[in-house]
Amino acid sequence: MLSVAFLLFCVISKIGALPQTITSDYFELSVVHFNDFHARFEQTSPDGNSCKNETECIGGFSRLYSKINSLLEEKPKSVLLNAGDNYQGTLYYTVGHWNITQEFMNKLPIDAE
Repeated sequence: MLSVAFLLFCVISKIGALPQTITSDYFELSVVHFNDFHARFEQTSPDGNSCKNETECIGGFSRLYSKINSLLEEKPKSVLLNAGDNYQGTLYYTVGHWNITQEFMNKLPIDAE
C-alpha cells in the first residue's frame, strides 16, 4: 500500500512540473532511408535474375543514387539514413569484399548508418 501511495505521489508531483503551454517551435524532419542493398550494384529482374528487359528491371546502384539525389533535391534538409545490410549477396562482394561496397556507399551523402 505504501508503494502505491508513493507511486501516486510521484505521478501527481510530475503533473505540476509539466509545461502548461504548447509551443509551435516544432520542425519538419524528413528522413530518406534505404537498407538491404546486399551489394546489388547492377539492376535485376523482379525475380532476382539477370535483367534482360529494360522496362522490367529493378534496383541497382544507379537507380538508388538517382532516387536519393532526387529526394534530397526536393527536401534539401533531409537526413539520409543507411540502415545497413549493404554487404554480401552478389559476386561483386564475394570477389571485392567490403572494399567494392564501401566504394559505392561513399558516393552517397549518408548522414547516419
